[in-house]
Amino acid sequence: MSPVLLMRYIDAMEQRVMDYMKDRYEEELGRFTHFEGKSSRLMTYLTVIMGALVFIVKSAIASNFTPVSALDWAIVISFCLVFFLLACSWGHSLLVIKVAGSANLARETVTFEYMKSAPLEDLEDYMYRCYRDTIELLIKDVDMKSTNITFAYEELVCGAWASAILLILIVIRWLG
Repeated sequence: MSPVLLMRYIDAMEQRVMDYMKDRYEEELGRFTHFEGKSSRLMTYLTVIMGALVFIVKSAIASNFTPVSALDWAIVISFCLVFFLLACSWGHSLLVIKVAGSANLARETVTFEYMKSAPLEDLEDYMYRCYRDTIELLIKDVDMKSTNITFAYEELVCGAWASAILLILIVIRWLG
């Protein structure tokens, strides 16, 4: 293979690697945005539900509800469990949309000045390392967001089951 063809081949491979790195970065950034969007919607839902629960408690207090029987205490305990689970879910959702510490490609003036003056070979290697390091950090961030959103959904499901039990207890009290 002639040196000219070899250089073209190397350039083409380097371009493929950079294109691949850019695609992976965009993919991870998309996952990052996806999880934040889901968490934002979940937080809105949970905030409304928790507000409704606070309204119910306020109404119960206003009607002088005092637990006397075992059924009344079961209702109070179930209500506290529901509120606790939803509050935990809300907290994990909040962790997902936390902005601080998110991974970004290098964007300082020093970086741009270096890129402007660096030889082409050094520049390509530097850009590769920037993408690689940022993608690694972004993957860690996205995995942490994924873990927290998973916890939030699991707590929401447990809260829904506890709500169903609470509703059944309320219906039993109302009928009895």
